[in-house]
Amino acid sequence: MPSPPKASPLAAERLRKLTEEADNVALKNKILRGEVIDKAALLKALEGIFAAVTQIIQASPLPAKDKADILENISTYPVAVQNVADRQTKQVKFKAESEK
Repeated sequence: MPSPPKASPLAAERLRKLTEEADNVALKNKILRGEVIDKAALLKALEGIFAAVTQIIQASPLPAKDKADILENISTYPVAVQNVADRQTKQVKFKAESEK
């Protein structure tokens, strides 16, 4: 069976543009449904929460070592958020590659 004719460069570019537009609409819809969170805004909100928690811990009667351990653990929240973002990026890339 003969192979189908190759698409012209113009047709390929139109297809790429349509795909990008569809992806853009899908992303906007996810944002509107609250399925996507702005990482910078999330980190800013968490920073405020952890600042308050830090003050509570520092004012507590806990031993200094316990305070230090707790504060060290909660100080890793930006790394935890970045790890989640990295995993999601890999999942999206894997899904896109598997759909090709």
